[in-house]
Amino acid sequence: MQKTTRTLIAAAALACLLPMRIASAEVTAADKAELVGQHNARRAKYDVPPLVWDDAVAQTAQQWADTLARSGSLTHRPDTPYGENIWTGSAGSFSMAAVVDDWGNEAEHFDLRTATCAAGKVCGHFTQIVWKTTSKLGCGKATGADGNDYVVCNYDPAGNVGGQSPFGP
Repeated sequence: MQKTTRTLIAAAALACLLPMRIASAEVTAADKAELVGQHNARRAKYDVPPLVWDDAVAQTAQQWADTLARSGSLTHRPDTPYGENIWTGSAGSFSMAAVVDDWGNEAEHFDLRTATCAAGKVCGHFTQIVWKTTSKLGCGKATGADGNDYVVCNYDPAGNVGGQSPFGP
């Protein structure tokens, strides 16, 4: 009995030294279709061209989603060439459509006439979704040990360029 206890304690101590693992929760084919469809439905409302899925852009997004899931924090990737939207929520509790809706619903705070966001509100996720010159989309998803899903969508070319309207000149 005492040997078993020591073995369990040793195994637990070793597990603490191993790098934190993330659960596999990569974007499925169904997720991909939902993400592209939901983004393009939002874009159609503002008469901007549809996005296409890009595997290279998605690979970069997946790498950052994995990093976020390991760290348990929600931060933007530094020095990325892409536009980026990030999101987190309880694992398995939200559809990809709900994630895009969460970003897209910022439209209620965006004044189309002046191309400005209401004071104290966030609109950058919405404007990246509808940025007219963005043509490619790629997203990643990972589940952290904290029980949260981390979703990253990257956009190429990046939007949210200072001094420009998301809908062009």
